[in-house]
Amino acid sequence: MTSPLTNDPVRDAMWRRRLFLRKPNMTIPTTASLRAARRFQDRRRGKAARVITAMERGAALHLSFNKHGSAWTLSTGVSVTAEVALMVLNDVRIIGCGDGLFGGGPCQTWRYDPSF
Repeated sequence: MTSPLTNDPVRDAMWRRRLFLRKPNMTIPTTASLRAARRFQDRRRGKAARVITAMERGAALHLSFNKHGSAWTLSTGVSVTAEVALMVLNDVRIIGCGDGLFGGGPCQTWRYDPSF
């Protein structure tokens, strides 16, 4: 895209802004972007590990529903994000208590099972 520079300063400013805001199409991730993505995942894994540790000590993970959607909390009162709760539920040591609203539905309370 070439910029049709004119004598109109407003139009020239619009073109310069459009070219400045345009992001290049990078297909190879940079070391900084990889480091940031890994740091993000490490923080999320750390939060999941802290939730599992709390569950090892007797806390239960509860799923409740409110007008804004679903909310995950530990029985200690600590709020857990949905992404971290999903990571916790994927652990084989976490089992559902079978207290779903409907027969074959998902559980609303999850506990730590030390037998695994």
